[in-house]
Amino acid sequence: MPNNPEIGQKCPEHNREDLRQRLYKKYRMIYQLVGDEVRILQIFHARREKLPELRIE
Repeated sequence: MPNNPEIGQKCPEHNREDLRQRLYKKYRMIYQLVGDEVRILQIFHARREKLPELRIE
């Protein structure tokens, strides 16, 4: 992911280009692209029906 952070899908709950998601087995990771940085915002079990509240700086 560090070499190609835009490979993740856009996060469907948010209409923002800088928020992405990756699925790994039963987990979902939400991350933010900030310049050349990747900020991991949340990692949670993918079976959760509702996305936990996101705090974005």
